[in-house]
Amino acid sequence: MIVDARRRLRDNLVEWRKNQFEIFPLLLTDSKITSVNPLTPENEPLLLPSSFSEACRIRLGLESAAKAEYEMREGQAHDRLNDVRECIQSYNHHIAMKASNVRSQRHITRARGIVNNLVTDIQKPATHYNRTREALLGLGLSPDDPILRPLLDSELWAKNAAMPAKLGDSRKEDPWFWHVACPAGLSPSEKSDFHLESKLRCHSYNCLLLILSSVDRVKWFRDLSLRNRAREEREILEEEFKRTIRSYTYMQSVWVSQGERQRCPGSRAYAHKQAAMMERLARECTESQANALKKAEVYDKWYDSGSSVLFSV
Repeated sequence: MIVDARRRLRDNLVEWRKNQFEIFPLLLTDSKITSVNPLTPENEPLLLPSSFSEACRIRLGLESAAKAEYEMREGQAHDRLNDVRECIQSYNHHIAMKASNVRSQRHITRARGIVNNLVTDIQKPATHYNRTREALLGLGLSPDDPILRPLLDSELWAKNAAMPAKLGDSRKEDPWFWHVACPAGLSPSEKSDFHLESKLRCHSYNCLLLILSSVDRVKWFRDLSLRNRAREEREILEEEFKRTIRSYTYMQSVWVSQGERQRCPGSRAYAHKQAAMMERLARECTESQANALKKAEVYDKWYDSGSSVLFSV
């Protein structure tokens, strides 16, 4: 089986070398490679433009080939990111199904094996993406590119939309590739293909145009619901602070007024005691409100990022 596969690969590489040297004859004079090793053809370099420095590409006349490779690599990188997203969603679905349906030790062991295979499935496109990005860096991609960033192993996760929401989920941010933008420089038809069946206009609050991938709609609506619930809780808490402080302040003035009208020293002292207590409660509530506003800075950062356009138009 391996021998046949290597023979087919060697034949393809021989044909590749022939066409490559015909189109770019300077490669033949510059490269020391004249034949394909039949024993290990898988180790043969393809001599792609990304394998050379910019100065070498200019000297060998590979500028047009470098541009074509960049465009194909860019599309390939987005395809691999999409594969990563789909594998993570499949993993999350199996985790939720395992938690709700798998009971016996036999089935738990078998399900664990399936989950471990799914973890490997996530790693494969992630590794492929990083290799593709390395080639893009050699072709001129900026290391600080905001769209195609390095994909770390610690980022291969997402909030599980198949599981019930837990406390604190609204403050968790999914890794960057869940909101990756459309590649730059696409024609209108290419953009339409990139966002196939993925346009949805959101009229709530700021009427932002949100571009959704069809495979991510359930996840997006779950995140939208978490965001809206968090917003409601914040608005309720802010209003409760205002009304509580106003109530304590009003009750303080009422007890002060009552104390001024009392002739009995004991009643007057009790009224002033109650007024002092209301003043203390109002002060403590004001301090708690100030502390809550400091914590709200984290919420504001998350809310602003969640309210922005997820995908470029």
